[in-house]
Amino acid sequence: MTLRKKILRGIPKNLSFYVTASLLTALTVMMWVGAFSVSMTIAETYADVFESTVIEDGNFTASAAISEADMQNLEADFDVILTGKPDDINVKGSLNVENLSVLVNGKKLPDGYLKFKFENKKALTDIKLFTSDSEITSVNGEIIHGKNPNLNLQVSSNASINNIFQLIISIGKSFNYNDLNTLSATGKIDANFRIKSDLKTLISSGYLKIHSASVIYGLYNLSVDKINADVDLNNNNLNIKNLSFIMLQQPLKLYGTVSDKAYADLHLTADKLLIKGLLAIAGQLNLLKDNDIKSGTLSIDVNVKGYLKEISPVIKLSLNNINIFNKPSSTAVKLNSANV
Repeated sequence: MTLRKKILRGIPKNLSFYVTASLLTALTVMMWVGAFSVSMTIAETYADVFESTVIEDGNFTASAAISEADMQNLEADFDVILTGKPDDINVKGSLNVENLSVLVNGKKLPDGYLKFKFENKKALTDIKLFTSDSEITSVNGEIIHGKNPNLNLQVSSNASINNIFQLIISIGKSFNYNDLNTLSATGKIDANFRIKSDLKTLISSGYLKIHSASVIYGLYNLSVDKINADVDLNNNNLNIKNLSFIMLQQPLKLYGTVSDKAYADLHLTADKLLIKGLLAIAGQLNLLKDNDIKSGTLSIDVNVKGYLKEISPVIKLSLNNINIFNKPSSTAVKLNSANV
């Protein structure tokens, strides 16, 4: 009974996080998620990558506490130095992948590169990635986390969404990972923007546009249509005119503004979206594997109003017809309706 109650409480909380976080962060990271994922896969799979890329000078905050014993094991296994409290681990290091190219549909793409360097609380990023001979995605800048967060990124891309998926699929195949093979898409990213913020002020210019794109994920029989993005970052203002998609005739839309003084007025609305589809969009493939989601929809109304430094979103959730079976624990969760 206790486990059941915990699962019920966790579902609406986690879903609101997945939906809100994935959409808001898409403005700055959607062009390099694939590149970052590739670099992390290489790092985790081949220890010699670490040896050849000269790991030193880096920092990150762990998402969960790391015990003293685990810290010692990590230091021994990967020849790195971990310092800090268990909930704030500092890792000194850097990761460079140069002459990066893969075969997509039998054709070799031009060479690109991924460069990550970590200095104290600062993460430096320099990425140039080809998805075809004429499609280039680049991300340059720095992200500072901790008590005084700061973001400074320059992003540009003219990539076809389907070519991005094909690139990721090809790299996945090289590691015998085939779960993404049934991904396909239409549409194109048109982006050229700079964004800088310390959560107190906003300096920005440029734009992000996606027009009538679609994504099909055959493995889970999911499709997302009419994916649109019209975001104006000129004049040190973030104006999200439209960021939306439709899944099984049900819409989700994000719109609003963030001023040069970092004052946000953002709104996210969705009606009866499939929970299974939302998890796929948020990239939660492990959750989809571990849970047989027989049914379940989510309606959401999120209002984010106030200065970013002290923001407190107002979230209203409505869950309906939940029927989920967790495979590892053999636990079923059923819920007719719930409002949060």
